[in-house]
Amino acid sequence: MQMFYAKVNGYWKENINDSLKDVVAVSINGGKRDKFVSDHLSSLSGIMTHRRAINVVSSSVPNVWTAADHSSIIWCEQLVDVVTTAMFKLVNGLDRSKQVHLSADEKIRMLHYYFVQNPGPDDYYAGIQGVVDVKSEHPWQLASDEHLWTFSREKVEEPRYISIPLTSDKHLNTFAAVTNQAEPSWVLACKTRKNSKKGKKSKKKMRSPEEFKKCELATNFSPKSNIFPANNGVMRKSVMLNTTDMEGYYDTLLVYVTSSSKPVDIWGQYFYDKNQQTTVTVPMACNVFNIYEIAQITDGRIFHSVVLDGLNSLSQAVKISVVTLTCQSQIKDGFGVMRLLIPNRAEISYDSSFPLHNGAETTAVFRLHSPLDDELKPEVHLWLNPSCTYSISMQASPQDVVGQVVQHYALTIPVYVLLNLMLVLFGQMKQIAKHGACLSFPEAHLSHAQPYKVLIVANLVSTLLWRVGPDVLDKLMMPFPEKYVYPVQLPGTLLSIFLYLVAYVVTLSVYFLLKLLVFIAEVIFSPCLQRSIPLYKFAVVPCLALIALRVCGTVAMAVGILFYFITVVSAKVELKNGQRSASTYNIRFTILQLWLWITLNSAPFALAWFKNTSFPHHLPNDPTVGAAILLLLAFSVDGAVGRSTTNRIGCWLVYACALASAVYGIRHMYRSTLLAGAAVVIASAGLSRDDKNAEDKSESVKKLN
Repeated sequence: MQMFYAKVNGYWKENINDSLKDVVAVSINGGKRDKFVSDHLSSLSGIMTHRRAINVVSSSVPNVWTAADHSSIIWCEQLVDVVTTAMFKLVNGLDRSKQVHLSADEKIRMLHYYFVQNPGPDDYYAGIQGVVDVKSEHPWQLASDEHLWTFSREKVEEPRYISIPLTSDKHLNTFAAVTNQAEPSWVLACKTRKNSKKGKKSKKKMRSPEEFKKCELATNFSPKSNIFPANNGVMRKSVMLNTTDMEGYYDTLLVYVTSSSKPVDIWGQYFYDKNQQTTVTVPMACNVFNIYEIAQITDGRIFHSVVLDGLNSLSQAVKISVVTLTCQSQIKDGFGVMRLLIPNRAEISYDSSFPLHNGAETTAVFRLHSPLDDELKPEVHLWLNPSCTYSISMQASPQDVVGQVVQHYALTIPVYVLLNLMLVLFGQMKQIAKHGACLSFPEAHLSHAQPYKVLIVANLVSTLLWRVGPDVLDKLMMPFPEKYVYPVQLPGTLLSIFLYLVAYVVTLSVYFLLKLLVFIAEVIFSPCLQRSIPLYKFAVVPCLALIALRVCGTVAMAVGILFYFITVVSAKVELKNGQRSASTYNIRFTILQLWLWITLNSAPFALAWFKNTSFPHHLPNDPTVGAAILLLLAFSVDGAVGRSTTNRIGCWLVYACALASAVYGIRHMYRSTLLAGAAVVIASAGLSRDDKNAEDKSESVKKLN
């Protein structure tokens, strides 16, 4: 699968400036409900430039505003409606020629309109008008206040313009407004008078409507609007403009109010952006009982921004609460929107209505769907009702942190289980080389499977390889460490240790379950297993190898584990009869667990193989074939070399396999299965066929214990 995607992506990279130069793409991910594909995997970054590609999650697409699971995203009605509308607009241009626009720039602007920033109108061309006529027959009304004003009417009989004079005051650099009207051209800017003389920038007082010299044309800034999800049937939209960039070009902002038989609410504010922004550090998940107050909004405002410093990992989640303290508004529908804005990425929105009665609380949980670089800081934008006062607080959300870890990193636990088992095998072989006997699985697990023995060392090895450089590694035919290839897609050091400890507990749990199964099989099949069938392995191995090569490697592993289970039970019976040493049984029991987890790690490839049988064009053999062949070799090389010549070197080779898995196999799980299979072969070769001194070796084990 990785080879297929690498080939496809390589084709796009090679031809993006040639045969694909006029092609644009939109990649849509289901967001938090898609448990199969994280949104960073659907990113086109590195394949196409941002001028030719759009990456969004469905919860951020205007008029969709909801996450979708992996299946429902293809039939989600809201999303299908947006996609079909955009496709029809691409075909039906202004000339209605039924031809797709040839200009890639025009296509990406149109797709951006529907998938990223939709100012409201369904018609793309109606929503992007650059210059509009200012209707002279409509009166101008001066804003009631320079900083914060509201316009609320049960109905509007006569259209009008609300005028907001621009000022050169550096402490007023942002204009924000909210409206519930559907007018496509509702925020305009024009120049009504000549510039002041150079060097004489004076703050002019507001003038009466009679003093206005009305402009005839105005620049339309409405395309910068964002629509909000409907609340109680009322659709609102907002706009935020940096007025510093307008200085010298415009001196007046106009908000157009159309006639309406329904209630009209328009709010506007002129403010300094830093005064309405609070930067907070995201608390650790363990600080569940601490509530951090962010801000008290008592001066009446329609916008406030909260910068979440430290929210850049998938293992983080924070809960922000907004409490309505007092409210004087008589508006029937509550209004309030909380949005998580990711810099340089599509906006992920969590919206909710803020009830207007006193003491009402609204809470939203914010978490990432893909990791961020440290320099990028997410922002929570709060759009508020200016007639109310609010209290904003923050609290850690440990249950959502656990959910994030499970969703994004739970698949690494089987790899950490393999690391546990390889360290146990390393410890057992080392004890055999040193004392002639090895510990039982629980004792070896307790004494040799500590996380620092592999994770810390793996970090040091990764750092060393990184300093060597990719050019030298390419010459040595060695891959680059995953830690530096996928720096934001792998768990951090502390999270890796936590997941390793979870795998530690899982390994012990499976051990006791297998121990019970071996005991039951020993009781039931003991009479049968006392009869030796020396040639069955030589009949089984070729058949399973044929299955692995011609059918599926995972199927061969699953069948082979049954035969190896018989081998372990047989070793248990022989141990009981004094024909085998405890060391042979202990190592074979560890190999049985490794075999089981290698098979479980390879199970997804078996599912793909079963689906592949119904495809007209079959995919090549899955990558588990190599691991399957290695496991089958465990039968053939069982005791081939003997412990005296193998275990001293073999134990360190097994440790090298574990270390290589930690460096190269956390994300590429198939590498870990191959390395674990190699460890099984090495350990099997070190087993002794001749156990005449089983009793003496059993005594050695007791003394060692």
